[in-house]
Amino acid sequence: MSNFVRNPGHGPVTRFFPRWPVAFCVLFLLILILVGTLTRRPVHGADPQTFADSLLKATTEDPADKEQNKVAGPGWFWNLGPTGIRAMLVDASGKCEWEGKATCFLVKYVFPGSPADGKILPGDTIIGVNAKKFSTVYKLGYWFGIGYDGPPMEFGQAIEESESGKDGRLEIMVLRKEAPLTVTVQIESKGAFSATFPFNCQKSEQLVKEACAYLVKSQDKQGNWGTPDGNVDACLALLAQGPDYYKLVERHLDRSLGGIDRNTWNWELAMYSVLTSEYYLLTRNNRYWKHMLRFNDLFKDNQCPNTAPQKRLTHQAALSSASRSALAKTLSNERRVHLNGL
Repeated sequence: MSNFVRNPGHGPVTRFFPRWPVAFCVLFLLILILVGTLTRRPVHGADPQTFADSLLKATTEDPADKEQNKVAGPGWFWNLGPTGIRAMLVDASGKCEWEGKATCFLVKYVFPGSPADGKILPGDTIIGVNAKKFSTVYKLGYWFGIGYDGPPMEFGQAIEESESGKDGRLEIMVLRKEAPLTVTVQIESKGAFSATFPFNCQKSEQLVKEACAYLVKSQDKQGNWGTPDGNVDACLALLAQGPDYYKLVERHLDRSLGGIDRNTWNWELAMYSVLTSEYYLLTRNNRYWKHMLRFNDLFKDNQCPNTAPQKRLTHQAALSSASRSALAKTLSNERRVHLNGL
């Protein structure tokens, strides 16, 4: 038995594998990871420039942001926190870029009545903030860890600095018609996050309270907040705040779940599987149990080779797999309790 792998906690594994195939598989997996890292592509599988070009044509269906595309034209714009600025990541020449080249923001739109309104202008290039020029090119954080390295991270850190230690004064460094200047934008002073953030943190509690108030105010007559992912995020946020907000979540789910079918994008199916599972586990209300069973069947139907035209079904496979696993576990644990009554 010396040349077989054992599970030290539970005796021999059910199937025995000689050590050399295991070592070979581990080595092969490491090689695949290395090759994948060196040849990785950004979001949606496109090469960096193709994806950057697609951002120039993007528009938003989010009700809060639709106005920006009406005024500024198409484009995928970054939300620069509480300033009211919407901007595009560009390189030093002003060309829209994605990973590895973007070093500054090109301002495309400023919301009327926001702190930056009348101070920062469309066409301004933001090159730094709070007396510090952006020092790192943009890098999509989830490939390497947490965060969005580059101008988005540095701008966010400056907002935190201004909210906590500069009485809300945000000093934005811009190029306006190639001339450098610094513009002061006054944002609300909210103090600093506590050492135990997000717990026992006054600032966190204030931000959550403000976010919930916004979600309550902005839900439309159909129970929506915008895109499917935005709707699910809003519902999960409200669920986490307790029973006072459950009716808003139910208002959305009652109007949305019936439209999810075999033609629904798998990512959307995955998100609503998570949401309905969380709703059930929190409330023990079987209001959406039939939909959960139906989603489980849709996951099984949607599993297919990653080839056209079915490629849509396996997009974002990791999320779909995790969601299916969570949904199936919830169903299996609770099926005996509720299935007989449906």
